[in-house]
Amino acid sequence: MSKTTHYAFLMAAMCVLASCGGGDGDTGQDNIVEPTLMTVTIDEPTGPVDNSTLGNWDNTLLGVGEFGPANQLLNNWRGIMSFDISEIPAGATIVSAELTAFQFQVNGDPYFNLGAMMVDHIAMGPVMQGDAYSDFTISLDVGTLSINGTVGVKTLDITGVVQSDVDAARGMTQLRLRFVVPNNDDASIDNAFIAGPESQDAATIKITYTE
Repeated sequence: MSKTTHYAFLMAAMCVLASCGGGDGDTGQDNIVEPTLMTVTIDEPTGPVDNSTLGNWDNTLLGVGEFGPANQLLNNWRGIMSFDISEIPAGATIVSAELTAFQFQVNGDPYFNLGAMMVDHIAMGPVMQGDAYSDFTISLDVGTLSINGTVGVKTLDITGVVQSDVDAARGMTQLRLRFVVPNNDDASIDNAFIAGPESQDAATIKITYTE
């Protein structure tokens, strides 16, 4: 083997070991897909619905639990949350999706009398409907948002929920908040309020996805 051939052989071997690219300087890292991070804020239609199937909503606060005049038969409210995810491209893979909500106020003792605050995945559509109290359900109990009356931030991983909505091209992620027990029939009000769309602590979903 000549010196020239021997030198060329060594250079080629070193290039392989160093994972050299082609003449354009490609190192093989250009095909790495960086995930996209986005945050969507709670939007319309959002609000509480009660078990009389009448829509009742306030854009500042979402009421969940028992409501009504003291010492009378109480209605039960469940909170409907909507998030616009239409900017996520079709076919995207959701790497992570975390719901963040702010528990603003608690009355009575809902977490003792009614249990934990659960989250259902629903598909109500673009218009608020009282029937969303129990209808339009995709999956019941996709997770627990809160187990106590501590005022402050509550979080829940809903990656599978958002992936389902992207796969079905719904353009929205919609959730229903409820306590395990709708009403404990003691004529004493037990409820909690979650910050709504017009609050400075409005709920969000932080989403990471790849195309």
